[in-house]
Amino acid sequence: MDKRKAARQRVRTKITEALLELMGEKPFSEISVIEIVNRAGVARQSYYRNFSSKEKVVEGFYFGLRDLGLAEMRRRQPENDCQWVSVILEVMSTKREELLRLYHGGFSKVHLDIINQFVEDAAGDMPAFSPDRYKLYCYAGAVYNTTLVWYQGGCRETPEEVARIICSFQAVDLLPNLVEYASRLREEQAPAEE
Repeated sequence: MDKRKAARQRVRTKITEALLELMGEKPFSEISVIEIVNRAGVARQSYYRNFSSKEKVVEGFYFGLRDLGLAEMRRRQPENDCQWVSVILEVMSTKREELLRLYHGGFSKVHLDIINQFVEDAAGDMPAFSPDRYKLYCYAGAVYNTTLVWYQGGCRETPEEVARIICSFQAVDLLPNLVEYASRLREEQAPAEE
């Protein structure tokens, strides 16, 4: 990564961390851009160069977390769905506090949308009116709700234990399409990084 990209990423990270910290202190709607940039230690211009709104900062956090999970899956190369769910849970648990702040801040729909998108993409092509689509959304909802309860409980169980519970209800086989999904994401992101 060149120096400009690295510097831009550091600024984005500082802004995101500042917003998430402030969400631990006050409601999202009461947080101003000035408070975010002051906490982050960056210029207001840097904020607007990177984000068009506070909501975009939140979206960036979720997409960044998704990308971390995908990178970790590529590194570990899980052999079955339960292993890849475990990797995702492990990555997500490192941001437990932030995810709970976002949930309490009213961003549960964004979290669920990211999980839905991930499950849809990982499952591969499917006819729009296939009854199997309902299985996907049941699975995505189970992942969302189970992880939320796990976060609220302090993540006492290991990611592997929670993954086994989630996988025991799994209605679709996602792993065969996971490598293709990760490749598509890399291709989509490549032009944006240049």
